[in-house]
Parts: sequence; structure tokens; C-alpha cells
Amino acid sequence: MRRLAVLAVVLSACYASPNSPADTFSKPNVATRLNCPENQIVVRSFGDEYTRIAEGCGRREMYTFIDVTDGVGWIPMQDLTTRAGFDFSCPREQIGLVALSTGRQVGASGCGKKAVYTFTAVSPDQYEWVMDGGRH
Repeated sequence: MRRLAVLAVVLSACYASPNSPADTFSKPNVATRLNCPENQIVVRSFGDEYTRIAEGCGRREMYTFIDVTDGVGWIPMQDLTTRAGFDFSCPREQIGLVALSTGRQVGASGCGKKAVYTFTAVSPDQYEWVMDGGRH
């Protein structure tokens, strides 16, 4: 009986919950959006388990796991390098990003400027990067 209990604990520790955001991330969907073969897509966490960066074929997209009115799931995030590049009057290739408290709060820097952005709901089903403070 004791062996069975130990086995149950070991198996439960090795099993990832099907409700974990990581378990629901769809690489085939990313491959379609990036117009890139799935085997060339690299996905990495960014800041927390609820944010991912997918890269492949010279393209990159950020995703976040959000509870939206029609269900819970991964949604593509507006390209922060484009947004920050516009705000800083700086080419997007020169924008650096660093996850702060979560992947939804990101520090952006480039061309001698920096700001903190938060991925925020601007309406029930629309999210955008919003600058938290002034540029430095």
C-alpha cells in the first residue's frame, strides 16, 4: 500500500495539469500566423508562464494567456517594438525589451529613451500596450 501511495505522488509530480497555460499553446497556429514551418518556430517564456515569444523565419510575435468573454486562451499581443519605436522616434530594430513583474509589464528602451508598458484591456475584448509613465 505504501508503494502505491509513493507511486501516486511521483506520477502526480510528473504530470502537467491540462489547465496549465503552457499545455494549451498551439505551435501550429503560430506557424500559420508567422507563415513559417512549425519545425522552424522557437517558443520561449517571457517573464511568466502567461507570456510567450514565438520566433521563426525572421518574424516574431508575442502571445499572452487571457480570459476573454468567449473563453480562455492565447492571444497575439500588439508588437511592442513597433509601438515603442513610434513613441521613441526610434527604429524598431533598436528597441530592447525586458520583462518586469510579468510578461504583461515590459520595459522598453532604445535611442536613449525608456518606458514601462503594460498590456491592458481597453475594452472587453481588446488589449493594447499602454505606456505607464513618461520617457526617461
